[in-house]
Amino acid sequence: MKSHYLFCFVLSFITCSIFTWKAESPINETLGFIAVVVSIIGIGKMIVNKLNGQP
Repeated sequence: MKSHYLFCFVLSFITCSIFTWKAESPINETLGFIAVVVSIIGIGKMIVNKLNGQP
């Protein structure tokens, strides 16, 4: 697993979480929540690929 990809996904997850937490309107909160879900999916996919032995 390339560590810089994981670092970028974790950093974006933290950023999106803070953005969602500090959102001032429902639209921004929804967009932040979608970004958090997408980053969680990306991190999960990378971990599953690593466990399966895929590059």
